[in-house]
Amino acid sequence: MEWPEALESEVARTKNERLRELCGETHPDHVVHRQRVLAKAINGPKALAYPSLLEQAGNAIGALGRVAGAAIQGKPVLVDIDEKNRRLAICDTCEFFDHARERCSKCGCPAKLKVALATEIGHCPIGLW
Repeated sequence: MEWPEALESEVARTKNERLRELCGETHPDHVVHRQRVLAKAINGPKALAYPSLLEQAGNAIGALGRVAGAAIQGKPVLVDIDEKNRRLAICDTCEFFDHARERCSKCGCPAKLKVALATEIGHCPIGLW
């Protein structure tokens, strides 16, 4: 299977049209995204294991603490829409992203919330953003 066929398969499966942009020639990381899309199409979606509820709670408390600290210091808490979309697009191609639940199976965080927080830069559990 070649990546264009894999891309169509993954867009159909996930209903995520952003994959086309990520795999396009003009995207700076298109090679990486093409490899991920191809791997998902070939291997199929795998069952995702989440961290324990205790670990997920710890992750959430850590994120809330960082948000509170930023707010107290007058620092931004939210990112702009372009950065949010950039992060979410990266999550969409990640092997640990659970499309059905819209959550990261590595840390357990709801992706749409975590990607919007300015305080979470560098807190992708596998360092993608």
